[in-house]
Amino acid sequence: MVTVLAVAGWIWRPKWRTGFLVAALIGVGWFAATAAALGWQVYAERTRPPAIVLAPKTEARFAPLPDATVHFQATEGTRVAVLEDRGQWLFIERADGPQGWVRADAVGWVVPR
Repeated sequence: MVTVLAVAGWIWRPKWRTGFLVAALIGVGWFAATAAALGWQVYAERTRPPAIVLAPKTEARFAPLPDATVHFQATEGTRVAVLEDRGQWLFIERADGPQGWVRADAVGWVVPR
């Protein structure tokens, strides 16, 4: 919208062309930055490998250690995104945002067809 208004002002007010040109370039830059950020978000969401929690009550912890503090409980059937894999531990994220470390044997990978 800023770019359209700046171009219109550039046409109708010849004395202010430099200011309108700067405003138009800022508008185009802002649009490009937000489009790139949205594209990156969509790419990141689609490339994370999805998984399902298989254990009845899985404790997600703050660190990949058996005695680390429990952050939240993940119930059986919860769909999660795997952000990091460290062998016996997976760093997961629930759809509503909380992240934590769970044992790898409590999670099953979703295999795309």
